[in-house]
Amino acid sequence: MSSYYTNLDLAKRGNEALSINAPTGADFHITTNGSDWLWAAFCCFATYALVMHIFMFKQPLRQRYFFYTAVVPAWIMTVAYFTWASDLGWAPVRAEFNHVTVDDQETTPGYRQVFYLKSINWFLCFPFHTLTLGLFANVPRPQITYNMFLTGLFVIAFLAGSVVHSTYKWGYFTVGVVAIFLTLINLWCSRKNALTIGKDCGYIYTLYLACFGFMWLIYPIAWALSEGGNVIQPDSEAVFCGVLDIITFIIIPDASTWLPRLTAQQGKPQH
Repeated sequence: MSSYYTNLDLAKRGNEALSINAPTGADFHITTNGSDWLWAAFCCFATYALVMHIFMFKQPLRQRYFFYTAVVPAWIMTVAYFTWASDLGWAPVRAEFNHVTVDDQETTPGYRQVFYLKSINWFLCFPFHTLTLGLFANVPRPQITYNMFLTGLFVIAFLAGSVVHSTYKWGYFTVGVVAIFLTLINLWCSRKNALTIGKDCGYIYTLYLACFGFMWLIYPIAWALSEGGNVIQPDSEAVFCGVLDIITFIIIPDASTWLPRLTAQQGKPQH
């Protein structure tokens, strides 16, 4: 009977993340609804990471390359979304535009909750896509390293822009967007390497790059509407970025785990 009342008490309390970790000092911040969504995203990443971890060890050692590049970002995303859902890993930053309101602005006028943990998460996870494409197309290591550097530069620029109050934040935004396009151009030029391995290899490389590139180009829009222009609420930002991350770091990497089978048929890249 006591167990029943304990469970009932837990159900009544629900999500207490914002009660325990209050967003003090921020006018524009996530609410319990936003935190609930982030907990759901956390469960998606945690489940995917665990399942991929199990299936990875059922593969031959030489066919685990793309499992590694899929499961590592998933674990990082799991930790990041746990932190985000718990209302941790953020700092209040004065917004350039005062478009949305959550709390009484008389106490903390115009300060938006900026989750720097999200940028750390992207900095660690995004390069795995360029690594996957580089390995698949048998691109030389210096080129892979340079592409990973540009990918990290995109995140650093966006993080710097998110903590700048003035219009100079859009200068960092421009640097980040340029880094994205430079990386995508480099990856497109590497398509010929994939074609030399085989037509099927080239086709899948192109399909993977098209899907990843399309999703990646939406991230600047999300940033401009949230931390950049303060147009949408932090809850909407959480949903927007959460959907992008689930597609970019679960659905697309999951498809990449089929690449080792094709690689085994066409000839394993040497690195």
